[in-house]
Amino acid sequence: DDVRLAVDEACSLLLTDTAPGSSLDLRMIIQPPSTLDIAVTARLRHRWLPPRKSFSWTVLQALVDDVSTRASRDGRAVLRLRIRARGPTGSAS
Repeated sequence: DDVRLAVDEACSLLLTDTAPGSSLDLRMIIQPPSTLDIAVTARLRHRWLPPRKSFSWTVLQALVDDVSTRASRDGRAVLRLRIRARGPTGSAS
């Protein structure tokens, strides 16, 4: 559920400024033994990056182990999430 909520929040952050006619790309890569890397990418109208002091950013930080963002030269924003699997006791495995 945390992964689903984190992806939803990341997509929502970028959708607020996505350029008309562009797509929102989502890529998930499983890194053995127990890490999921997620990248959400969109071409933005105003070439801004999501503010790190927003409520949405705080939610992302609470849901994932690492969150970062960067802008590419072609006006795309990339929001990256990293989630490590937890063991049965809630500790990282």
